[in-house]
Amino acid sequence: MFSGKKVLTPEAVFHYTPNSLDIGRLGLVVKKSFFGQAVIRNKLRRRLRELFRLFAHRLNGFDIVIVVRKSQRVPEYGTLKCGFEKLIEAANR
Repeated sequence: MFSGKKVLTPEAVFHYTPNSLDIGRLGLVVKKSFFGQAVIRNKLRRRLRELFRLFAHRLNGFDIVIVVRKSQRVPEYGTLKCGFEKLIEAANR
């Protein structure tokens, strides 16, 4: 799987590990079995990529893999943003 540390939230699992580059890299996992419609999966991916873009300057030098958890509702932008803030806090310790 993915070596490194992780931050758990009800919406997603944020895996992170330092890399030897000056840039951050992002990987996304949004399972089809959790969110059946492609429109919903793509919406989640767009939200997560936008959040990564906004926080990229604080995540330089990290590889990040986000695994979205199964839920009854699509995670809102604000709750995903809170997850990113927890990730930044944990990564910069």
